[in-house]
This record gives sequence, C-alpha cells and structure tokens, in this order.
Amino acid sequence: MLSPNEEEYIFKNARVPEHIPALMAGISQADLFLAGPFLCLAKDDWLIFVGYPLAGEFSEESFSLALEKAMTLIRPLHTWFIAPEIPASLVPKTKSRESDLYYRLDLRNPQFSNR
Repeated sequence: MLSPNEEEYIFKNARVPEHIPALMAGISQADLFLAGPFLCLAKDDWLIFVGYPLAGEFSEESFSLALEKAMTLIRPLHTWFIAPEIPASLVPKTKSRESDLYYRLDLRNPQFSNR
C-alpha cells in the first residue's frame, strides 16, 4: 500500500496513465507499491510492473533490478509488465507481447485549430 508521501511522489512524476494510482487500483483492485522508481500492482498470485520509471531515464539494469525485487517480495505465478522496451534478459522468458500507442500532449503550450 502506498503512503501519502509515495502517492504525492507518483503524482509529481507520473509519465503514463498507468502511473495514476486511483485509476490502476480501481481497475485492478490490487495493492500498489514502489520498487525503486517503478510502480507495481499486486493481488493474489499476480504482479503488474509499470516499467516506465518515475525518476530518471529507462535502463535495462534498473528495470531488471527493480522487477527482481518486486518478484522476490510478491512471488507471483503471473507477471505482466508495461515498458518502453523489453530488457534483453527477459526476451527468452516472455510468453506473449502486445504493443500500444501513446500520444504526448504539450500542455504547457497547447495549439488549437479554429475549425
């Protein structure tokens, strides 16, 4: 479970929709926690690892270390992760892969059409 300070940290550093605690907890009914700069969700025998770091840039090393920490803590039978890329060390262990598209909006300088 996230502390109020952790929730504030997440809100200040969120980069993707999966970083919204209320959204993810509502959809999954899972417990949320941090593993390093990564948000995790766990319930029963599964783990969802949000592989977009809340601080710094994505790196295979930090991803792998934090995922290992989360898996050691939870010991899930099923693990899903959402990430900008699959670390090379996980490719042979990955059973399936899906992709999605994200659009980034510049909210500091919005441009609107007159149409």
